[in-house]
Amino acid sequence: MQCSRDHGVSVVVTLYNYMQFITDCISSFRRQVVSFPVEMVVVDDGSKDRGAAVVSRISRLPGHAIRLISVGSNRG
Repeated sequence: MQCSRDHGVSVVVTLYNYMQFITDCISSFRRQVVSFPVEMVVVDDGSKDRGAAVVSRISRLPGHAIRLISVGSNRG
């Protein structure tokens, strides 16, 4: 789903080497039923695992908007 600036709520999740948990986190987000626009922004803080690839794949599925931002290196 393409993200736009028309979201009422943005849920921001930081990701650093927690690939084993990000799928459950996104699944929980996607199960929410709300009456307003919502998006999830996942910020990959330089993870060394494949968490960003998992988020990228899931973000292409229909449903709530999910956006991945990769900062390249760990910034704490």
